[in-house]
Amino acid sequence: MPGESTLGAAARRVLAHLLAMGRTRLQLAAVELELERRRWVRMWLQAILVLFAAFMAIGLGIAWVLWRVDPQLRATVAGSLALFFGLLSAVGVWCLLRESASRRPWLESTLSTLSKDEDALADRPT
Repeated sequence: MPGESTLGAAARRVLAHLLAMGRTRLQLAAVELELERRRWVRMWLQAILVLFAAFMAIGLGIAWVLWRVDPQLRATVAGSLALFFGLLSAVGVWCLLRESASRRPWLESTLSTLSKDEDALADRPT
């Protein structure tokens, strides 16, 4: 039957196109995951470096200030420094929370492409 071979060939072509679409979407997801991983590694390395430098600078700065201040005023100066760095930490936490709230979702390009594919398939008559 000649109709069956044509139907089988058409089914194979459709399946090949679906597999190609799936492979493309999977490659896009893999690229996005790799970019996210690199961004996270870079961010963590920067955060560790900044925290180390900040602790060293703050520790040495506090030691220097307390060493230079009159012994009767050391408690007042230490309390003022603690208040200042506490407020600075609160501002830092607020900035981090604001940044994390405005971050784009993971795999945004992949999800939008899959959404477009789903919309295109839903609009086709079956």
